Amino acid sequence: MSKNVLVSLNFGGVSKIVGLPVPVDNGDVANRGYVLSEIQKAISGLDYQADVLGIQTDATLTPTTTQGARYILTDITKLHANFGVITGVENNDIVEYNGSSFVVAYDVSAKGPGVLVFNRGDSQFYKFNTSWTYGGFSTITNGTGLDNVGGTFNVKYDDITIGIDVNGKLYVKDKAITKEKLGTDVADTTKGISQNGDGSLAVKLSSDASLAFDDEGGLKFNKTVLGKVTGTIGDGSATSIDVTNTLGTKDLDVSAYDSSDNKVDCGIHVATDKITFTFDTVPAADSIKVVAIG
Repeated sequence: MSKNVLVSLNFGGVSKIVGLPVPVDNGDVANRGYVLSEIQKAISGLDYQADVLGIQTDATLTPTTTQGARYILTDITKLHANFGVITGVENNDIVEYNGSSFVVAYDVSAKGPGVLVFNRGDSQFYKFNTSWTYGGFSTITNGTGLDNVGGTFNVKYDDITIGIDVNGKLYVKDKAITKEKLGTDVADTTKGISQNGDGSLAVKLSSDASLAFDDEGGLKFNKTVLGKVTGTIGDGSATSIDVTNTLGTKDLDVSAYDSSDNKVDCGIHVATDKITFTFDTVPAADSIKVVAIG
């Protein structure tokens, strides 16, 4: 028959409750041995070591000789002189400075795999299996567009038009417009556009176009474009007067005007090198203005 205790029990710091059974319900009282055994079960297999200041790979690592300084040694044949002679040390052991010398603080050959330690040298966690390995992103696979180099993730931009400048900022790496970049909607048959052998796009020029490409890839005039030439003729002695055709084509609109800007009827013959004006009477000197447009 159970009894309810309605007041606090004071054992005066001397007497104890002994002989407690193994607890069953959450409210049951448990003894010290039971509690410790349950804690040991919970942490069984976990092996967390105190922080190390660095991981030695060669003699360039100079240890700090202060109380409690710990290091992982991966090659004991290449130790800095400050490590001194360490009794019983083997590769991958953790050593600790005890105030006078370095001693083995964790013997991996005896403990086996599973230990975890934080390295203050690079602010990373390391685990030991057959060697000390980085325990961060080493098992994480990078996805599309990302590079995983030693646990550091970067944007993979080799095949895209966005790059990283010297300041670590994004910039437009490739400004070229190509058919591939514009998509399948752009075809060689699109008016005014042609595709080069490297996939880039260019202005499509017909064989008789007025514009053409020069040797450097720039645009040049392939034909004489619209121009205008004016001048005055007449020497007071001839009815037929030749004028040099500086426009170099026969496709011209040529007219002659008197001093009052009235159009003068005369014969006009256009050649590629000259224009010949023929008048019924001899015009006075510089009395006729001629205009050629083409």
